[in-house]
Amino acid sequence: MNSAEKVLEVKALDISLRQAHTVNSIVKNISFSIASGETLALVGESGSGKSITALSILGLLPNPPLKITAGEIRFRLKNGSFTTLHQPQQKTLERIRSLEIGIIFQEPLSALNPVLTCGFQLSDILRKRLKLNASEAFYTCLKLFQEVLLPDPESVYRRYPHQLSGGQKQRVMIAMAIACNPQLLIADEPTTALDPTVQFEILQLLKSIQKKRGMGILIITHDLRMLYEFADTVMVMRHGACLEYGNINRVFKSPQHPYTKALLMCRPPLHSRPERLPVLQDFISTPAESEKSVSKLPLGVHSDKFKAQIDVADLVVKVPEKRFWYGGIKTYKTLINGVSFSLKPHETLGIIGESGCGKSTLARTLLQLMPAFAGQLTYKHIGESRTEQFNVLPSRKFIQLVFQDPFASLNPLMPVGEAIAEALRVHQMETNERLIKQRATFWLEAVGLHASSYLRLPHEFSGGQRQRVSIARALCINPKVLVCDESVSALDVSIQAQILNLINDLKSTLGFSCIFISHDIHVVRYMCESILVMKAGEIIESGATDSVLQNPQHAYTQALLQAVPTFEPF
Repeated sequence: MNSAEKVLEVKALDISLRQAHTVNSIVKNISFSIASGETLALVGESGSGKSITALSILGLLPNPPLKITAGEIRFRLKNGSFTTLHQPQQKTLERIRSLEIGIIFQEPLSALNPVLTCGFQLSDILRKRLKLNASEAFYTCLKLFQEVLLPDPESVYRRYPHQLSGGQKQRVMIAMAIACNPQLLIADEPTTALDPTVQFEILQLLKSIQKKRGMGILIITHDLRMLYEFADTVMVMRHGACLEYGNINRVFKSPQHPYTKALLMCRPPLHSRPERLPVLQDFISTPAESEKSVSKLPLGVHSDKFKAQIDVADLVVKVPEKRFWYGGIKTYKTLINGVSFSLKPHETLGIIGESGCGKSTLARTLLQLMPAFAGQLTYKHIGESRTEQFNVLPSRKFIQLVFQDPFASLNPLMPVGEAIAEALRVHQMETNERLIKQRATFWLEAVGLHASSYLRLPHEFSGGQRQRVSIARALCINPKVLVCDESVSALDVSIQAQILNLINDLKSTLGFSCIFISHDIHVVRYMCESILVMKAGEIIESGATDSVLQNPQHAYTQALLQAVPTFEPF
């Protein structure tokens, strides 16, 4: 490959973090290149420097405290000339962003403007960057929404980000990134929030766009297996350094570094259920990274073997779709249609289905965050059965939810330790402030964070670390039912294994029941005894997990399984 074919060249890149009187190197001597039509994957745990390396290409590093201290970044423009990006002029950055380099951010809810419709945000890019008029921008926007497989593009055009599912918001971000036909596409965890079928379709879509337009792709992910049929080369990063770099087939079939082997082996297998998932220290033995185990519980947490049970019968959830001009509701949109199931004591029930099928809506209805339109919801051992009569505060202590988007679910102005302590105060788990702080610190450590994280704000953590805070906040009040809504989708595989082991440990110790919502069939297969398959707000298949996944009866379930990567490492 000669230099003229390369779209991006990064040589000996160093990025430093300046804090008070200290300077710490967080990206160390990174070198790589991307050619037209080539896909390079940056792989590693949260906090390994993947996103910082990618953001430095677009000049998006907050300076201070982050600064490029050494190295070179060269980018080939559409006119064939090269420009340097490690010390760019502001006008150069404004020209290349979107027009020359597109980016898909990791958390679509925080990347999209919540007060503007999705269509307006995409049309604004088309008008400003491509100089299209309003009519041209509108029809181009609809075409892009169709390309990224969004249902009913005209409806999506008029909707606000909060009115879309997590996967749909991610697809809007992808449409915005490819709108101006960039030379290079940076995709930071582009399929994290997507179910297997849409994940496969999006990767195939990106591949077809790449082949058609000849653009290079830099994809960032923590899931090595997902990349096997997508990426050409892979760089494995840890603590800001490159541990392994080479052809994807060579790295998968013959990994040289123990850390690469750990990333491949920590994922739950699809065709077996080990008693415990392997974790990072099984491959790299370092005292500072030992897996947290729950050998003893904090003060106030007792194993009372509470036999929680939830019965749902003919549940219907509707939201207003159109209103009369003089007030009142004209039509409703049905989100959940006649769903019935039971959660048995100490059971882990899995719910799978594509984005927008009603999984998260069902979870929010169980927690009284959305009203039920019809049907019966019974929480046994609380004494209330009809949803409209249910006392909300006792139900919060009975059932807790781990949200899909950790950044949106945490108060950006509240230290993470105080976020946990607040839950303890509201539910009166402790009255002594010293014990509240002690218990909040315990849960931070239990999910793999250091006690010194107590006073840090959410924006100071990586995406995976924020999700761990959310899990700690949900578990700290000793709930009887834990609802996990894509709770490990944002975590790298080694931490994911630790969290799944932790949830199983706590479930065994405390005896709570669990509803596990996920698009990751590997995780559902490992965690759940029973499974529900949802489509368009209805349950189309249910039963024991092994039975449903090994012998699916419905064509939709079969399609979900066919989209799951089946590659087994070395």
